[in-house]
Amino acid sequence: MKKLFFILAAAAGILVSCTKNEVAPAEPQEITYMTSPITKALGTFTESNEFLSWAYYTGDADWDYPATATSWIDGAQIGLVGGVWKDDTKSYYWPKDNGKLTFFAFSDNSADPALAGGATVDCASNTGVVINGYDITQNVGTDLLVADAAENKQANETTYGKEGVPTLFKHKLSKIAFKIQYQLPDDGVTDFTLKSITFTGIDSKGSYKQYVSPSVSDQWLNTAQADQVYTTESADFTTGLYDLETNATQTLFLPQEFDGSEKVVVVYNAKGTGVGKDHTLTGNLQSIFTKWEVGKRYICTITITPDEILWDPAVEEWEDATGFTATL
Repeated sequence: MKKLFFILAAAAGILVSCTKNEVAPAEPQEITYMTSPITKALGTFTESNEFLSWAYYTGDADWDYPATATSWIDGAQIGLVGGVWKDDTKSYYWPKDNGKLTFFAFSDNSADPALAGGATVDCASNTGVVINGYDITQNVGTDLLVADAAENKQANETTYGKEGVPTLFKHKLSKIAFKIQYQLPDDGVTDFTLKSITFTGIDSKGSYKQYVSPSVSDQWLNTAQADQVYTTESADFTTGLYDLETNATQTLFLPQEFDGSEKVVVVYNAKGTGVGKDHTLTGNLQSIFTKWEVGKRYICTITITPDEILWDPAVEEWEDATGFTATL
């Protein structure tokens, strides 16, 4: 980061004096941030959390994808310091030539942004935020947040309650909220207990790119598949609708389209007069969701219904016996 130095010099034999009309040098304006993640409505970015920020300088020109630009801030870790969002180890300042900066930001919605399983986070002016080698099975519960580009800024603003660069985070995974219920008939079953919900053959690994082309953004690429557990919670849903989202093992998944091979497998125990028996139900994910989109939360209710006893009557035709001849 460039620093400004003011040097006061007096030549020998020359008296330099300042009386009235003296003008003090202007203080450089520090770059700070204001944050707000988004689902459908605006929420508050948790004050104990931090995020990474990048900024690119374009001078008098406007930034627009896929413009290249000069790096101004390179992955600074931003947190709440003394009531303002900034880097607590280094200060960053707006260009004194009034040049324009475009900002990008990433967070995993935690106090120390870091991804497991070898995943990396980077940024460039012509791609935005890029996450490579992300394995969701190695990052269970991690909420990937990427901010909309704050384009062509020249000073701190006040948009979300604090003075600084407007940093509007959006979720880049899909969130699945399952509920389960049993339509209770008089069938002699006294207890229903969920044992697990698992997805088979869904995308579990991939790389995220904020900008792919002028018309394509938020793209997950280079995906690989694996089975993933939604929950192994032992949930009693005998008496009514049971919400599984709060205690689920994993509710966040890679956005993806389904081709019909992906399944959801539900295992539950039904207890009647005996000790109970495990049952497995398998559904086609494509018939339920079609696809999971970036930043979308899907609420799905699993209803287990009894198989009603029905009858299938028919009447067998008369069978002719062996013929005989009688003379009367």
